[in-house]
Amino acid sequence: MNIRARAVLFTAFFFTAVILAFITLAFGYLADARKEEMNYRAKELAELVSVTFEIPLLEKNHTIIRDMTDRFVAHEDLTYLTIDQGDTLIAHSRSLETPEDGITVVIEEVENDEGKLGTVIVGYRNHYSDNMASPVGQVLIWGTSGIGLLAIVVIYVLLFSITRPLRKLHQLSDGDEGSAKFSLFNVDEIETTVNEVNQLRQKMDRSYNRLQSSLRDHEFSYQQTQIVEERSQAIYSASLDAIVVVDEQDTIIEFNPTAEQLFGWAREEILGLRLAETIIPERMRKNHIMGMQHLLQTGEGQVLDQRIELSAMRKSGREFPVEISISSAKTKAGYIFVSYIRDISKQKAREEERRQNAQAFELAFPMLIADAKGHVIRANSAFCEILGYKPEDIIGEKPRSLTENPSDKSFHTQIWLSLLGRGRWEGELGLRHKSGYGVRVKARMKAQHSEGDDLQFYVAHFERISDNKEDVELKASLEEEKQSPLQAG
Repeated sequence: MNIRARAVLFTAFFFTAVILAFITLAFGYLADARKEEMNYRAKELAELVSVTFEIPLLEKNHTIIRDMTDRFVAHEDLTYLTIDQGDTLIAHSRSLETPEDGITVVIEEVENDEGKLGTVIVGYRNHYSDNMASPVGQVLIWGTSGIGLLAIVVIYVLLFSITRPLRKLHQLSDGDEGSAKFSLFNVDEIETTVNEVNQLRQKMDRSYNRLQSSLRDHEFSYQQTQIVEERSQAIYSASLDAIVVVDEQDTIIEFNPTAEQLFGWAREEILGLRLAETIIPERMRKNHIMGMQHLLQTGEGQVLDQRIELSAMRKSGREFPVEISISSAKTKAGYIFVSYIRDISKQKAREEERRQNAQAFELAFPMLIADAKGHVIRANSAFCEILGYKPEDIIGEKPRSLTENPSDKSFHTQIWLSLLGRGRWEGELGLRHKSGYGVRVKARMKAQHSEGDDLQFYVAHFERISDNKEDVELKASLEEEKQSPLQAG
């Protein structure tokens, strides 16, 4: 074997060993790097999913959890997604189109300040990930490809062009004749390699773009979750009702700003205290404690999920009426009870004022109230008594129909214009009793106008004067007619 043959064989063996070593190192590195990258991406995705499911798990909204699970698995990189709470499986969704191999499984705990809410299990399989995008991976791949190409060129030149002048290779490298294409066995290896590298780069670009899009989607979901949390906190803080939350031990665990204003307690000083010892009057505490014990034992409560009126106590010890609605929720730590409380002191005061006004109306002199269209809307018993009518006989009638002269339009128009212009009218009137005789009264009428100066209603007070002679005789005659059957008997 001549020196050239030995040189060719030695060179072939040397380059083959170098190529094998580089290939082995490259694939080993890529396998490890791919595994680490997949674990990192799966872990990152699991953390985002756990943050997304935190509020639905806290609210135990299983419908939303299952819907969101199906939507997550619709992404081609998620093989399956499982959500559970303790030993309870809440949701599980799996993609039937994804192969079983190459799946990275990550388990992430969903936690908040109150403790563990559940567990998220993610099966992740990236269809386009390629660790050749890393600098070290590119060096290994390009180095391996370059050495391989160089070995092929050197072996080809040594085996088939030993007798050719070495300047031919120099001409090829300088770009002279024949430098455009260098064909080995009628195949342009350089052009083919460049095309393959370009295709690989295009695939890597597409994979990178999809990864970026996926990360943007996850970031958007996280931002939406933060927005929902901020809105919930804003609603909680801005609620017009006082919100008080207690646990199974009757310990106050939440106290919103409205509750601070209503009861006079600061949130920091009341958290951790018992509800029965702070805002419940002493005479009601025993019933409250018995009700809590009954609820925890039977799951039933008479005051749950309805609005009731009770007495509450401020920090100063002063009692006041409230309207309260209580709802319960089951958590891992046990039951919590959410109370929505509203101060109804002013409402009760208005009701008492209306009751007193109604009582005063009934005990006052004869009077009626008519609306802006001139219809009677209310008449007290004293007015009904002097005319012999029942209230239902008068309500809805025109006041002038109760007078002696209902057809005297000029007289009644004068009264109406005075009410509209001056807001009042005073004078004598002749009313007609149900039996037909007249009743003379002194009337005082006062109009009530709106802010826009429109007539809303008017109130008429009547003071009985006397009956005229003919009406007295008619009244006496009617009385005799009523008594004659008794006298006959």
